[in-house]
Amino acid sequence: MPKEPPTSSSRTLDLMSGRAWLYARVSKDLRDGSSCDQQLTIGRRECEREGVPVAGEYRDDDISASQYAKRARADWDRLMDDLKADAQPGDRLWGWEISRLARERGTWSETVRLLQDLGMFLWVGGKVYDPQSPQDMFFLDIMLAKAVAEVGDTRQRILRDVAARAEAGGATGKPGYGFEHVYDSSTGAFLERRPKADEAEVVAEMADRLLAGDGLETIARNLNARKVPNSIGRVAGEQMPNGKASRGWTAATVRSMLMRSSIMGKRSWKGRLISEGGWEGIVSEDDWHELQRILKSKSGQVRDGRASHELSGIATCGAKTERAEENQMPKLVRCGCRVYAEPAKHGRVYRCRGRYAGDESGHVTRKADLIEEQATGLLMEHFSRPDVKAALLAPPDENGEAARARAEVQRLKQELEELYEDVRARRVSRALAAADEEGIRAELKRLEGRVRPRAVDPMLIALARNPRAAWAGWSVEQRRKAWRAAVARLDVLPVGRVGRRQVPVEESILVEFVDFGAA
Repeated sequence: MPKEPPTSSSRTLDLMSGRAWLYARVSKDLRDGSSCDQQLTIGRRECEREGVPVAGEYRDDDISASQYAKRARADWDRLMDDLKADAQPGDRLWGWEISRLARERGTWSETVRLLQDLGMFLWVGGKVYDPQSPQDMFFLDIMLAKAVAEVGDTRQRILRDVAARAEAGGATGKPGYGFEHVYDSSTGAFLERRPKADEAEVVAEMADRLLAGDGLETIARNLNARKVPNSIGRVAGEQMPNGKASRGWTAATVRSMLMRSSIMGKRSWKGRLISEGGWEGIVSEDDWHELQRILKSKSGQVRDGRASHELSGIATCGAKTERAEENQMPKLVRCGCRVYAEPAKHGRVYRCRGRYAGDESGHVTRKADLIEEQATGLLMEHFSRPDVKAALLAPPDENGEAARARAEVQRLKQELEELYEDVRARRVSRALAAADEEGIRAELKRLEGRVRPRAVDPMLIALARNPRAAWAGWSVEQRRKAWRAAVARLDVLPVGRVGRRQVPVEESILVEFVDFGAA
């Protein structure tokens, strides 16, 4: 049964005994009407003047109430929950003006319905309105419609202004790392984009070092070693909210910083660089174009792109390091980080660089020539084995594996057809047949890979035919490709200061080759 509408006398008695729930909101504090502090001060004074007790105070600073809002109003949601739990007939929801409470039709509709269900009043603009009254609601709906229209008009003006400034080369959107936006303290109007001292120094250093010949990875490692926070304020190794360690600066983030046209005081708009307008840059326009030329090369440096180290980035660190997972005791585990070639006092070395730039590193540092010689020796030995040659050089069906698998597939398909025939003839129940079918199909799926012809890398076939001749005729890049195809794991092991002139190969490196089906 629907509720009977309250009489005017009962509503008057409710109003006289009710409390006030104060809510204040501002989109940008001190820039959009009165601040939350000012609004709540006005609300308290009105309650004191009218002799109305305050049931609670709620505020949302710097949060929009329009349909374009990107963040939820935490205190508004808390207010709604508290009203549902504790509000009484005759209580008042107070707001400085209606636009502080809502600027979106859906929220307004839900709020009005709640106030009506609870028998509450709405107190805005110094006047009390009754949501149960059609006349009061007509006036309130008009005020809400004006507030919604103002939001729409403002948004259109902003979008037009952004487009106009973008076409003219002016600053729009967030300032980005290295810059800050300056606003008028009284009106909140945007004044200018300018370099932010500490961040701009980092960007300038990145640019100078890249122009001087340093690589992206080297720049990132140096910044992390000095504990320079990255573009989101994280230092390398710092624990993040998700429990993982921050990587700090990486080659990719350094590259993205230097690719931005904003660092030379210009912006791009719809794929083209705007020459007009702009702001004070961090690097010169000539330097920026030189940076782009360097960054668009393969490695981030001006090189011909040809690899010069066989195992750099392919081999991994085989040292045992102590590592602790969250809420667990530390334990010794294989490092597993990639090792890279670096110049050293007595020639090239392969060195562990850690899990990320700036992480603990240097578990292994071994002479590159020695490691390459030992690894190549194991490679030659492996591909000279008769079983490996047979597995790689035999025709796909010569060993009979695929032929046997194909025959088994045909038998299982026939068995499946017989099962279906038994079900149609009612010789087998559907439940029992379903279980058998599942097992047969699982076995068919397992055999699919064995039926298909096995793809073998042509470089491995060349190694199997004549490993030494093939290896001698290949470039470093071809050898790197062969290493990637041939090995599942290639660890460089730490040997320490053992005092021996020669270290056995098995104590120097560990190589696990890919299984080619050899016996």
